[in-house]
Amino acid sequence: MHDFLFAFLGGTLLGLSAVGYLHVNGRIAGVSSLIAQVLNLQTIFKTPALWFYWACLWCYFLWHCATAKY
Repeated sequence: MHDFLFAFLGGTLLGLSAVGYLHVNGRIAGVSSLIAQVLNLQTIFKTPALWFYWACLWCYFLWHCATAKY
């Protein structure tokens, strides 16, 4: 595949995760506020920001495994 297609699909996955965050929480997924929520040790496991980042990383690894050339 071409590099621009990979970039497009990666952006689509990121966009879908941001729209999902907006739909579930009613807030825009701003990177600085998400990082602030994750760095707050009192509420780190109660905030959906941690799971949002986890899902982004999980999608990256799934994509990498699916498109790897062995």
